[in-house]
Amino acid sequence: MEYQLYINGEWKDTVTGYVAEDRNPADDSVFARVHFAGEEEVEEAIAAAQRAWRPWADTPAAEKEQILLKAADWMQKHMDEVADVLMGESGSAFGKAYFEAGFAVDILRTAAGECRRVFGEVQQ
Repeated sequence: MEYQLYINGEWKDTVTGYVAEDRNPADDSVFARVHFAGEEEVEEAIAAAQRAWRPWADTPAAEKEQILLKAADWMQKHMDEVADVLMGESGSAFGKAYFEAGFAVDILRTAAGECRRVFGEVQQ
């Protein structure tokens, strides 16, 4: 498997040419090849994130909640695949990988619930 850079909604090869092998520590097999960002890609990613901030900030809380719940549902449905990635990438034990994947689902659901909680003060 090869992991490119994901910047501004697109998968890209690194312009630096630096692609590293990620090895499974359990058996030293190559799990994936990973592209590393250079200065150009970092600047591009920062600019894209800055452009995306305002539309996300203007997204209603209920819509944000639905996006996070959809992500949690997807992750729950693909738990076996997520756990396999965790085991292959980090050499994680079977039970630990499933615990971590389930924990991530719980975090997404908790974050979704937080979308409706508004905190802060209004200054007059």
